[in-house]
Amino acid sequence: MPGLRLIGDISCVPTGEGWLYLATVLDLCSKELIGYAMAPHMRTGLAIEVITKAYDAGLVAENAIMHADRGSQLGFKGLLQHRVLGSTVAVG
Repeated sequence: MPGLRLIGDISCVPTGEGWLYLATVLDLCSKELIGYAMAPHMRTGLAIEVITKAYDAGLVAENAIMHADRGSQLGFKGLLQHRVLGSTVAVG
């Protein structure tokens, strides 16, 4: 089912004006990029923004699971899967 299983990551991208951070959310069913955001920082807000954009666009199913790579951007400290609730993320 599209929008149910998601994966996300943050990559550092060199630009003519310095480094930017690209946060992405991919739908594992459709293999589509369903959200992205860029910023000159890698703070929690960047990761939350990209998930919120995908949710607001109607591309995230109820009870969706977000898989991350043990990064601390969302403050999960090593957990691998997180349930997406509304436009927020819950650890669980």
